[in-house]
Amino acid sequence: MRNMKFRINWYVEESDFIEVKKAMKETKNTRMHIRYTVILNFLQGRTYNEIPSIFNLNIKTVGDYIREYKAQGLAGLTMGKSTGAPRQLDESQEEERINIILTKTPDEVGFTSIRN
Repeated sequence: MRNMKFRINWYVEESDFIEVKKAMKETKNTRMHIRYTVILNFLQGRTYNEIPSIFNLNIKTVGDYIREYKAQGLAGLTMGKSTGAPRQLDESQEEERINIILTKTPDEVGFTSIRN
C-alpha cells in the first residue's frame, strides 16, 4: 500500500489501520480498547493535544501510549499486572480470620449483642 503523510510527520501504512482495527474488535478489555482507539486517532492524524480532550485522558498518558506504539507496535500497549494495595494480613492471619467468620458467632468472639 502507499504511504500517507499526516500533519504529525509520521508515516502510516494502511496495514497499520487494519492491525489496530482488528485488535479493537478482538479485545473485550475496555482499557485496551481505549488504548487502541487512542492509537487509531493518532494514525488518523489527530495531534497529541486533540486526543486527550476526546478521551478525557492526561496528555502524558496519551504520549506514553503513542511512544510505546511507535517503539513496539501493538505489543507495547499491553498492560502489566496491576498490583493494587499491599496486603495487610499474611496468609496465616487471613486463614485464621476466615475460620473465625465461618465457625463462630459474634458473641463468641467478643462482640456484644443487643437484643430487643
